Amino acid sequence: MPIEFSKLKDANTVGIEHRRAFVRTLTGADIVRLMRRHHRTLRGIKADHGITLKRVREVRAQGVTGFMAEDWFRIITGRWPEQGELCVLAW
Repeated sequence: MPIEFSKLKDANTVGIEHRRAFVRTLTGADIVRLMRRHHRTLRGIKADHGITLKRVREVRAQGVTGFMAEDWFRIITGRWPEQGELCVLAW
């Protein structure tokens, strides 16, 4: 579903504490769910992409944001996310 940015309130009109932003994010639970759905193992990601097991476990526990979320989505699924697929409204 496309996001209509024109319907969002401007940060200048509602105050800085109510600024809204769209953040690309994958939580640790999202990472685990994607890995299970796409039959990816920790060791498989390590072997295919040269990422340490410590880093894979860290991402599964903490999640990632920004470009790293897109990169991890690609690492797990084999494709880049479509526009808006990883975006959540952050307050």
